[in-house]
Amino acid sequence: MTKDELIIYIKDSLRAVNSLPYSVSDEEISRIIDLAKRFFYLHYLEATEPHFYIIPKNIFQEEAFKKTRAVILPDCVVAVNEVREVNASSSIFGIRDKDITDERFIASELYAPQLTGDGFLLMTVRMSFWDLAKVFLLNTVAFDFNSNTKKLSFIGHTPKRDVYIKAFIKIAEEKLFDDFYFISYCIAEAKMSLANVLSLVKYKIPGGLEIDATTMYSDAKEEKEKIIEAITDKWNPPDFMILSHD
Repeated sequence: MTKDELIIYIKDSLRAVNSLPYSVSDEEISRIIDLAKRFFYLHYLEATEPHFYIIPKNIFQEEAFKKTRAVILPDCVVAVNEVREVNASSSIFGIRDKDITDERFIASELYAPQLTGDGFLLMTVRMSFWDLAKVFLLNTVAFDFNSNTKKLSFIGHTPKRDVYIKAFIKIAEEKLFDDFYFISYCIAEAKMSLANVLSLVKYKIPGGLEIDATTMYSDAKEEKEKIIEAITDKWNPPDFMILSHD
């Protein structure tokens, strides 16, 4: 859905839901959509997707970096989750294999027959080995990221090797405009905006009926709060649902 199509959809929803001959201007709805985009990109997990960047080591030797100790990431970046310095060595404890991954360990646990020992215990030992191996492969780099300026600042030592960045970037606007929560949020905001306008003057509809702008506003506000609660809960699942191995 394009932005123009979303504006039309919101205006039609206001007229249909409230059965009113009034609506909100296109400019106001456009403003609501723009503000909602910023909120959703920062607080809604489904509005972003993981992405990876590699910064070549020569960047850290340039004068521009030495002055600011920072690099500017693309505008699509919303957050940075991890920054690590990639080790040049491909050997761990004498094992020369670049395909040493936790997924590979799990696969071997599932498909390779185990002659001795408990399977889960063996998998735990392998995962512990992977934790130790990552210390030799990737060195964590302290950083600070500003989502407004897109500036990634390096704190501490200057990286001497290529740097791996795990970030979250915005999904395409058209995909966000199709999202149920985003559409509902914008409609709720538009209802609140319309209620504010109608409360300034005692508007009446044909038949002499008076519009209850206060109820319209409170209902829209409650709907908005439910949407915010729903999307933020996606960031905070129950502890028993989290299975992480970093």
